[in-house]
Amino acid sequence: MYMRGVFFAVFLALLSCTAGAQAVHIGGELATSLADTGLSVDFAIGLEKNLSWGSFQGGLRSEIRLFPSWQRETSPWWEASFRLLDHAQLVLCINSDHFTSSDIFRLINKNNYTAESGAMLLLTDQLKMGMLRQVPLKSRDVVDSVFAESVFHLGSISLSGLQMRYAGFSESGSAGSVQAAGRFGSTEVTAAKGWQIDCKGEESQGSVLELTSKGSGFTGSLVMQSIDPNFQSLLAKTNRYTPNRQGWQLQLAKELGEVELSFNVRRHTNREGSRDYNQLSWKIEAKDRHTSLEWRIQPTEAFIMRYAPDGSLFQFDPLNGTLRMDWQLGGGQWSLRLDALRWITRLEYKFKGSLEWRIIAKQDFSLHRSHYSILIRHSGERSHLQLEIGEYDRGNLGSGFNQAPGFCISWGWKF
Repeated sequence: MYMRGVFFAVFLALLSCTAGAQAVHIGGELATSLADTGLSVDFAIGLEKNLSWGSFQGGLRSEIRLFPSWQRETSPWWEASFRLLDHAQLVLCINSDHFTSSDIFRLINKNNYTAESGAMLLLTDQLKMGMLRQVPLKSRDVVDSVFAESVFHLGSISLSGLQMRYAGFSESGSAGSVQAAGRFGSTEVTAAKGWQIDCKGEESQGSVLELTSKGSGFTGSLVMQSIDPNFQSLLAKTNRYTPNRQGWQLQLAKELGEVELSFNVRRHTNREGSRDYNQLSWKIEAKDRHTSLEWRIQPTEAFIMRYAPDGSLFQFDPLNGTLRMDWQLGGGQWSLRLDALRWITRLEYKFKGSLEWRIIAKQDFSLHRSHYSILIRHSGERSHLQLEIGEYDRGNLGSGFNQAPGFCISWGWKF
């Protein structure tokens, strides 16, 4: 924490002493939240400046919890980019987005970092390399890593490769991938193979082949994959491909005038063959009449009839006994949802303007329980004031019941 603050102060001094630079753009936000769970204050300030040698942006984020217990966390963040050549730059950053690898497995993702994370990157058109410090390795460890990625273009074909090594307190290993991609007429093809070796010397592999085609009134895609149980997108928050999954998926769509026919089939199993993750569905859509029919057989059966003119929706699934209706009335948006099998009904009203409303009332008749939530928000050009009563269920019919009513008053100001 101390070293990050020192580096941040040094860069601020550098900015103030740089001659002939453009004006500094400064902005920030102050927000306060008072809820039944506590009182908190969040503050953020940032600046951005273009310089003769590149650019700099940085700032501070502070989170203060005043009640029920005092907690404070303040972290600086910054990123400096240095132009070395016409097509090369050096990037240094702390507590900020860093680098996303171009491989299809997304072994490295720029948004995977903490307040302690940092990066030093050398970026060119064909070669990207760098060092990452204190980057989360899923929930297992925090690691340092070095990587190099090269890309070679040959006409419409590109070849790329990535090599990476990482080490932390309890985990270490290496990973890599090779990938080829190209366009042949209206078809794009991507083939990739990745491998990972952990600290025990055990190797995991992943292989993917993707084909996509777009023609006159026709689109299609075919994905074939084989992912070992321990193969993951290591330095990313989520896996690009689910581990322990093998099989293929085909999606086709054809336009016939104003009617579109589409088909989806997926045949996936785990490596042991003991579980499947299959999908199978057909859909027909008449765009000029805002009408569609979808028949889903796997993983769960459904027959969805949908009519969706501008601003409205009527959707009915007789197999599952569900109904949804959305309509506009009096400047607001109404939504009614019914689940006949679970005997749950949900009514929502939303109004958007300088004063925004969202009211939800939900009833479970079979279990004799109910749920309500209210949101009122006033938004100005740079400020907002918001009141929430009850928890927002995010459209999930089964959530929010039997919870103690809570509240939250919050306001924010941007400058």
